[in-house]
Amino acid sequence: MSIKGPDAAPIRIGELARRAGVTSRAVRHYHTAGLLPEPARDASGHRSYGQADLDALLHIGRLRAEGRTLDEIGAALGADSTRRPR
Repeated sequence: MSIKGPDAAPIRIGELARRAGVTSRAVRHYHTAGLLPEPARDASGHRSYGQADLDALLHIGRLRAEGRTLDEIGAALGADSTRRPR
């Protein structure tokens, strides 16, 4: 599950979600919760993701699999708690 390589093109949210084993909705939720930074957007306005985004999403998935809450994950990631809804 890698986007790496000299010619690695950015991927869209659906492909990122598929590679990480989550839904696109979950990815957007992690953005809203402040766990995953909003990515750059391409010329057509679509979110554009790279390897760092996939790595972060896989890390969030591992923490969720351990049973951690979103607040605990945010603390573990050093996420800005002012962006997380209560």
